[in-house]
Amino acid sequence: LKGRYFPRLQNHQLTVETKFDGESMSTDPVGHTSSPFFGTELAWEMDKKALHQHRMQRTPIKLQCIVEDLSIGTREVAGYIMLDLRMAQKKPQKAIWYPLLSTSGNYKKRKPELQVMMTLESEANEDNENNFTAQPLPKYLHKNQKRKHAIIINSEGFFFQIGPNKRAADHFLLSLSILYGKNLIQLIPSSARLSEKNPSVAGYYFRYYIFDNEITNMYFYDLLNPEFKPERASVRLRSNPEYLINYFSRNPAIEIDLCCGQQVLGVAQVPTQGLLQKLGSTAVDGMFHLLMPNQLTPWDSDAVAPAVSVTITLRRLSQSTETQASKSKSNEMTVDRENQGKREDGQAKEKNQPIYSIKSIEENIKTVVLDDEGQKLGEKPHSTYDISTAVNQYLDENNAKATTSVLTGSNQYQAIAARIEQGQHHYRFTIDLRTIRNLNVGFYCNCFLRYTYPYFGSSSPIITAPPIEITRNMEARLPNSHCTFNFACTPKMLRDTTTNTPLMVEVWHRDKVSNDVLMGLAQISLAEVLQCDKQKISLSTGSVGYKQSVKRTTHITSSSESKRIGNLDIILELDDLGEVLKPDTTASRSSDVPSIAANAHNQTDTYNHSDVDQFEKHYRETPQYQAALELEIWKEKQKDLFLAELKKKEEEYMRLMAQEWKQRDSEREILVRKKVDEYTKLTDKLKTSIADLEKRERQLTLGENELSRLRDEIQRELQLKLNEMNEASRRFQEDCEHRVTLERAKVLDLEEQKQKLFADLKEAENRYRERESDFDKYKNQQNSKPEAQLRADINMLTLEKVELQRKLDATIKSKQHYKEQWSEALKELARLRERERVNEKTRLQKQARELEHLRLRYLAQEEKGVMKNDKNELETLKEEIKSLATSIRQTGHKTQELSTELKEKQKKQAIAAEVNQEELEQQIARLIEERDTLMSAGAYTVDDKIIRELDKNIRDTLARQA
Repeated sequence: LKGRYFPRLQNHQLTVETKFDGESMSTDPVGHTSSPFFGTELAWEMDKKALHQHRMQRTPIKLQCIVEDLSIGTREVAGYIMLDLRMAQKKPQKAIWYPLLSTSGNYKKRKPELQVMMTLESEANEDNENNFTAQPLPKYLHKNQKRKHAIIINSEGFFFQIGPNKRAADHFLLSLSILYGKNLIQLIPSSARLSEKNPSVAGYYFRYYIFDNEITNMYFYDLLNPEFKPERASVRLRSNPEYLINYFSRNPAIEIDLCCGQQVLGVAQVPTQGLLQKLGSTAVDGMFHLLMPNQLTPWDSDAVAPAVSVTITLRRLSQSTETQASKSKSNEMTVDRENQGKREDGQAKEKNQPIYSIKSIEENIKTVVLDDEGQKLGEKPHSTYDISTAVNQYLDENNAKATTSVLTGSNQYQAIAARIEQGQHHYRFTIDLRTIRNLNVGFYCNCFLRYTYPYFGSSSPIITAPPIEITRNMEARLPNSHCTFNFACTPKMLRDTTTNTPLMVEVWHRDKVSNDVLMGLAQISLAEVLQCDKQKISLSTGSVGYKQSVKRTTHITSSSESKRIGNLDIILELDDLGEVLKPDTTASRSSDVPSIAANAHNQTDTYNHSDVDQFEKHYRETPQYQAALELEIWKEKQKDLFLAELKKKEEEYMRLMAQEWKQRDSEREILVRKKVDEYTKLTDKLKTSIADLEKRERQLTLGENELSRLRDEIQRELQLKLNEMNEASRRFQEDCEHRVTLERAKVLDLEEQKQKLFADLKEAENRYRERESDFDKYKNQQNSKPEAQLRADINMLTLEKVELQRKLDATIKSKQHYKEQWSEALKELARLRERERVNEKTRLQKQARELEHLRLRYLAQEEKGVMKNDKNELETLKEEIKSLATSIRQTGHKTQELSTELKEKQKKQAIAAEVNQEELEQQIARLIEERDTLMSAGAYTVDDKIIRELDKNIRDTLARQA
C-alpha cells in the first residue's frame, strides 16, 4: 500500500483499516506526508470453498483511511475505497491507483489516491509433491515477508536498516545537498490576497523528508537574491543492492518544499532513478523546477521558472570507513552546515592582519569539495570538483578580504559584478493610480486601493492612503497612489513576466466598526507599456535611455459576482536606464597605490627631477604603499607554503589510492571466486532439476494414460447410474399419482361431513337463542316479586352499616389521637407557664434594680438641687444683708421686721419644695407600676408604642425632678 496527493500535516498519522470475512486488520501508522508508504501487507486465510462463495456473492472489500491527530488524540475518516474480490488473481497483477471517496476538509482540493495490488497465494503444504511444476519466482513479497522492507533504526550502530539482518550486510551513505535557488520570487502570485504582515519577517527555508525525518535548511529572507549556505544531510544505511533497488522503485522521488512559516510556496520533485544505475558511487545532480501547490501545468520558460539546485549521492562505504564510523558513534542523521567561515590566528587578531593558517585552508577546501561524512582529509574526495580550482578560489577570496582592510572597498564591486548576469538592464517602472469613477456598490463607500508585484523586488503591499469617501456615479482622485520601482533584469525576462503575470489591484472598503471588506478587483496587463513608442531621455551619467508610457482605463470586477462595478484610470511608465555594466574584476583587485603612481607619472612633465625624487620618497613612505607591499610579500610566502603542503598531500593521496586499489583488487578477486562457486552450484542444481523434470515428464505420461482409462470406466458407471435413477424416478412418479387420487377422494368425503356439521351448528344456535329468551323472562318475573325488593333493601342497609362502622372506627381513632395531643398541649402549657413565671420573676428583679437605681439618682439630684438653691439663697441673703447693713444702723425696728419676714419666706420655700418632691415620686412610681403591669400580662413587648410612651414619661418626670 502507498498513497499520493495527500496534504502534509504535522503531528498526524495515517492508518488503513479494513474488515473482511469477519476479521479486521489495519496497517502500521505512518506519517501524514504527501506520499505515505504503509509497507504492510494485509492477508486473509480461507479455503477454496469460502473464496468461491465470496466471489459468487461479489463481496466487496472496503479500505478506510483513518487520520489520527496526535496532539489532541482524535481519529477521523479521511475517505475510503471499494475493491472487487474478483480482480484478485494468482498471477501478480499491476498495482492500481484508487481515488479516495467521500473526502472532506483538507482533502477536497485534490483527491488523495491509494495504490493497491491484490493477489491470491496458495499455501505451500497444499501442493502435492507429485504435482511439481517449474514456475517463475513471484515479483511480490510473500505475506510472511511483509516486514523485510520496513525501515528499522539501529540505535547501537547508528544507521537505518532496510532488509533482514542476515542479508542486509552492506553499508551505504546517502547524502542530499541543497546548493542554491533562482527565480523564487515567481512563487508569490500577484493575484493572491495580501496580508498586513510582511512574509519576509518569518523567513523562507527548504524542507524535505528522508525516511520520514523532516530536515530544513537555514532561513533566508530575500527571494530575489536568495543567499544561504549549502547544506548536506547524510544518512548511513545498512542493506544490500536488491532491497535498495526495491525501495527506490517504490519511492521514485523526494519532495523538496519551499516554505514560509507553515505555508508551502513551491514543491520540487527530485527523481531517484539515477541512484539505481550503479550502487557503487552514484549521484543525481541538476536544477529542478518548483511548482506551486495548485499549479498543474509546468512553467513555459526556464528563464523565469523558479528552480532549486539539488545533489543526491549514494555510495557504498568500505570496510575501513564502516569500522571508523561505528567507533565514532555518529548520529544516524546529521546535517552538515557547510559554512565558509575562516579561522584566524590569535596574533593576527591583535594586529588586525589577515593571516590564515594551512589548517584553515585545508578545512575550507574540504568544505568546498563537499567531502562525505566521516572521511578524513587524506582520503580521496568522491566529487568531480577540482582541488586546484578550490585552492585558487579560496586564495582569491582570502586575498580579496585581506585587501579590503587596506584598500577602499574594491571587493564590493567585485561581489556585485559576480551577481550581474550578462545583458541585464536597469529599469524604473512607475505605477500611478489616478482616479476611480462610476463605483456602483449599493452603499456609501470609504475605499482605498491595494496591490503588490513581487517581481519588482518588494512583496509588501502598496496601499493608497487615506481612504476616500465616494458615492455612486462619482469620480475621485486617489491620494498617494504614485509608486516607482527600480530593478535590474534582462529584457526577455521582463517581457515574459509582465505578459504572464498581470497586476491585480484590490478595491477595499474601510469600516470603522467592522473589518475591511474587499469589494472588487481590477486586472491590469503591464505588458501594454512595452508595446508603446520609445522616447529618448538623457541620463545623469551622460548616456541615453528610453521611456515608454501608457494611460488606460480598466474595469473593476466584483469579488463575489462576475460583474463590473466601476472604472479605474491608471498611468504606467517604464524607463530603460541602460545596460548594467559589469565592473572590471582586475581593476577591483588592484589597490589605490597604482592609481596614485599613475597620477604621479602623469604629472612628471610639470615637475623637475628633484620634485620627482621627493615625490617618490614620499610615495614609498605612505602607509598605503607599505600595507600593499607587506600584503604582496605575505601572499608570496603563503602561496609557497600552501603549494608545498599541497604537494605533500598529493603524494599522500597517491599512496592511499594505491593501497585502496590493491584492496579493491583483492576484494574483486574474492567476489569473482565467490560468484564462480555460486555459478557451479547453480549449474549442478539446474542439472538435477532437469533430470527431475524428465523423470516427472515420464511419470506424467503414465499418469495421463491411467487417467484416460479411469475416465472411460467412470463414464460407463455414470451411464448405468443414470438409467437406474430414471427407472426409479418413473416408479416414484406413478406411486405419487396414485396417492394423490386417494387423497382427493378423502377430501370429497370430508367436504360432505363439513356441510352436515354446519347445519347442526345452525340448529344448535337457534335452540340457544330460544333458551336465552326464556331465561330473561323468568328473571324479570323474579325481580317483580316483594321478596326481591326486601332483599335489595337488606343489601342496602348492610352497606350502610358497614359504612357507619368504618366511620365509627375512624372517629374512635381520631378521639384517641386528640386526647394524646391534648395531654401534650397541657404539658406544653405547664412548661410555658413555668417559663413565663421565671421570666416574670427575672423581669421584676430587674425592674426593682432599675427603680432602686432611679431612686438613688433622684436622691442625688435632689440633694444637689437643694445645695444649689441654698447656695443661691445664701448669696442673695449676703447681698441683702450688705444692702441693709446701712439701714440697720438707722432703725433697729425695721431690721427686726425684715429678719422675721426673711425667716418666714425660707420656711415656705422649704415646705413647697418638699411637697413638689413627694408628688413627683408618686407620679414616677405610678408610671413604673403601669408599665410593669402591661409587660407582665404578656400582651405587650418593649417595642410596642404604649410601652415606649410610658418610658418617655418616666424619663421626663425624672428630668423635672432633677
